[in-house]
Amino acid sequence: MPRHPQISSIPPVINCEEWEWTPFESNTHLSDNFWIGKDKQGNRWLTKLRGSFYAYREIVFTRMAQELGWSIQSSSFIKLDKHSANTLNKQEGEVHSAHWYMEEHQVGPCCFECPLEQLSQCSSIEDVSNSQVGHIRDLLKSEIAIYLFGANESCDKFFTPYCG
Repeated sequence: MPRHPQISSIPPVINCEEWEWTPFESNTHLSDNFWIGKDKQGNRWLTKLRGSFYAYREIVFTRMAQELGWSIQSSSFIKLDKHSANTLNKQEGEVHSAHWYMEEHQVGPCCFECPLEQLSQCSSIEDVSNSQVGHIRDLLKSEIAIYLFGANESCDKFFTPYCG
């Protein structure tokens, strides 16, 4: 299984030629117009197909957050080749962001020790901050920072599996 890269270890633009594309399906997120691209090395990338303006904003935020040491998905730009554009019902040459794909936590606890069960019982910022969910403070920081950095929507709550 590929290891999650730091933003500095992936190129700023990824060639998506010969990628296999499948619609993204999730139990916990709206997935309209989200796709998973699988590259020739077997790495998977999530793209939201929101265009270059939103791609630029997301990637700048990602790079700033990672420079601050926050836990956040690595991302890059993709420029759609003819095959990808046809598959995704977009225009060849369009630019979008692609995020290193990580498995998402299932709805509900995944095992007896799952810290997300504790998180569901939190009633204050202090409770959330003191929970056993790894990097939870980064989520709280991001919730504030996205508005300071000019975003117009809150970030998604994304958790990877705890037990496995």
